[in-house]
Amino acid sequence: MGDSAGVSVNGQYPPIQELAKTAHIKNFEQYEAMYKRSLEDPENFWGELARENLDWFRDFDQSVVGTVNKGDVAWFLNGQLNVSVNCIDRHVKKHADKVAIIWEADEIGQGREITYTELLEETCRVANAMKHAGVKKGDTVAIYMPMIPEIAFVMLACTRIGAVHSVVFAGFSADALRDRLIDANTHWVFTSDEGKRGGRTLPLKQIVDVAVDGLDFVRNVFVFKRTHNPDVKMNPKIDVDMDEEMKRHRPYCAAEFMNAEDLMFILYTSGSTGAPKGIAHTTAGYLLYAMITCKYTFDLQPDDIYACVADAGWITGHSYIIYGPLANGVTTLMFESTPMYPDHGRYWDLIQRYKVTKFYTAPTAIRALMARGNDKIKEYDLSSLKILGSVGEPINPEAWKWYYEVVGNRQCYIADTYWQTETGGHIGVGLPGATPMKPGSCTKPFFGIDFVVTDENGNEIKGNDIEGQLCIRKPWPGMARTVYGNHNRYLLTYMSSHKGLYFTGDGCRRDKDGYYFITGRIDDVLCTSGHRIGTAEVENTLVAHSVVAEAAVIGIPHRIKGEGICCFVMLVDGVKGSNEVEKELVQQVRAQIGAFASPDLVVLVPGLPKTRSGKIMRRVLRKITKLSTETGGHIGVGLPGATPMKPGSCTKPFFGIDFVVTDENGNEIKGNDIEGQLCIRKPWPGMARTVYGNHNRYLLTYMSTHKGLYFTGDGCRRDKDGYYFITGRIDDVLCTSGHRIGTAEVENTLVAHSVVAEAAVIGIPHRIKGEGICCFVTLVEGVKPSKEVEKELVQQVRAHIGAFASPDLVVLVPGLPKTRSGKIMRRVLRKISHGEEDSLGDVSTLADPSVVPILITNTKAALVGKSF
Repeated sequence: MGDSAGVSVNGQYPPIQELAKTAHIKNFEQYEAMYKRSLEDPENFWGELARENLDWFRDFDQSVVGTVNKGDVAWFLNGQLNVSVNCIDRHVKKHADKVAIIWEADEIGQGREITYTELLEETCRVANAMKHAGVKKGDTVAIYMPMIPEIAFVMLACTRIGAVHSVVFAGFSADALRDRLIDANTHWVFTSDEGKRGGRTLPLKQIVDVAVDGLDFVRNVFVFKRTHNPDVKMNPKIDVDMDEEMKRHRPYCAAEFMNAEDLMFILYTSGSTGAPKGIAHTTAGYLLYAMITCKYTFDLQPDDIYACVADAGWITGHSYIIYGPLANGVTTLMFESTPMYPDHGRYWDLIQRYKVTKFYTAPTAIRALMARGNDKIKEYDLSSLKILGSVGEPINPEAWKWYYEVVGNRQCYIADTYWQTETGGHIGVGLPGATPMKPGSCTKPFFGIDFVVTDENGNEIKGNDIEGQLCIRKPWPGMARTVYGNHNRYLLTYMSSHKGLYFTGDGCRRDKDGYYFITGRIDDVLCTSGHRIGTAEVENTLVAHSVVAEAAVIGIPHRIKGEGICCFVMLVDGVKGSNEVEKELVQQVRAQIGAFASPDLVVLVPGLPKTRSGKIMRRVLRKITKLSTETGGHIGVGLPGATPMKPGSCTKPFFGIDFVVTDENGNEIKGNDIEGQLCIRKPWPGMARTVYGNHNRYLLTYMSTHKGLYFTGDGCRRDKDGYYFITGRIDDVLCTSGHRIGTAEVENTLVAHSVVAEAAVIGIPHRIKGEGICCFVTLVEGVKPSKEVEKELVQQVRAHIGAFASPDLVVLVPGLPKTRSGKIMRRVLRKISHGEEDSLGDVSTLADPSVVPILITNTKAALVGKSF
């Protein structure tokens, strides 16, 4: 490595010494002291920062109240301020002619610069235009615009008059935009005639027209002219030509006094349930956190030319193109184009022309440029650079090193930033003058962020050199306050699964030095090219196509994007799979969501694996795409030249596989002509080594229930000749007609019916389906058993889950066999339903043994006339 920043023994790159001399945080000891105080005394730590860095109309009484687990956090109580005043007015007083925004247009040479004075005037004109149209404090305004300066004017104008902005990325489809307009009940939309990106023209006004068609609550569409295309149609009833409207209004607008907890903006992010979540951020906490994280992460200095080349349609653009830099009074660059237009030297050209000092982009772009080699970079002078940031997803070590060595010439600090829409700003990041770097690590938590690593049950895992799920213990100013219009969803998504903690949804590893490495999403959200995309949203789009019966979407490793989109699709009966169908489905996603969500791989399949609750088992699909299973290959199989065959038997164990049959308590059952649970005693080369990102889950799933053994999860019979017959899953998952159905989901559906007190579901042999569904049901007091009740319960399951889960047998009983601890004994139910009541054994240990003879009688009665 280079002389200026060598690598220490443990793989750490020291901070850049030249930066440390003038940095806000000059060494690791200063960081540790400030971090400790931020956790122990948040009231004064954040209170002092708020008073030092923001201008207030009215001082606040208290810094923070509430707790993470209750979702009642509030910051800077009774304080009043205005975001636009803090981002513009106060800087005009000090340096009116300083450049606030450099706009780098799609075509080189067509950009412009906006001073802080000009920014104030343009913001006020937009604010007055909104007020003239009837926009009031608290109203929601949608923004669907390209990366032109006017998007900043509109966002800041909203904050000036107290309107709530909802920026929608201009790559979203008309349908996606429409959904967001409806969810936020948005009466006003800002857009542009067209957009420009990478030499292409984007029909933004046309998309908005489709989105608002039939939405009577939309009062106006404000249209800025980007291309001045005369063919773009204007509707005189609702459209407002902003080029003309701006000329009508004063360049002054008084700023509203906003309470600290007033809603500032809504930003939609993907959720695992399909419907995007409107993440709601409030005024003072968000602004302070965006400002302070921007200041310390990029060590902002007055003469910096700061360039974040993201889009304002995402949280990165909100926090680190608009609000963070402008609150700090620096010059921020807005980039309309792509890193590859007109060629792959575009980034390096703008850095050289503007002498950019702090540069912020995504690993996807870094990897794409790395793939093009180093020759282009050598054509440009990048010596102005001091800090290089990475955002949107974890950056792989190879890309990190290229960014550091080739782009930064080993003279720049790499700020690998970890955060989310919901956090408002960086929560894991190194500080340039203080924190040693590690490739692939976001290093340490930011001030006020109390990281907690837990197992999948929410129990904290202490110490270092551990892996688990990443949570946060204490509130911080930038945290989202709610999901717009659905606070219960906010609590369920972030606060319910890990009691007393905010759950990030990400897995992580904390190494021996206490450095954090983000291992990826635990929920069903993909991060492709820095965009968060809900698998459910893509699945719903696919299923909306007439040829699709069902779909499952997962992420796959992608050399450029980091994570690609893989779609497993089951077609409706009668439709044959073909390349044409695959292309049509890709186009369906592009059209309904946007090109950024375009699938990288479509796999047409006859069926999909599902969890106990009926949720698609993406773990299985991920294993398949990586060409692996837990066992790595066959463990029970006959060899063609050696093993006599038996119909229905996997015959004998493969080399190295030491099968063990146990009872349900994990005790080995020796000999032949036995039945039990199948385990393996000794390791074999092909066995899986862990569950990625969660070794504790691996141990709990496979090694904890049957001490000293690997538990397959399957039941088996070993006949008198020592041949093995797999009898099926014993973990409460049925496989009927190829569908995996969780017994718990069927039970919950039955119990949801008003006549049902309790239910237990098991599998029964079925000559067509392989495994049928048998439901033992106890009714509430006063309801008499009848054929009508049985039919009604069958219909209940069909209606709520699907026809494929339709019960084959419903047995109405007065009680269920349970252990003394209250657990339902499905083993007893299986024996009875299979006609093996003679082998039940001693039932006196049951909580109520008297239920057994009634179960036998009622089951036999229910089976009359049935043929499975």
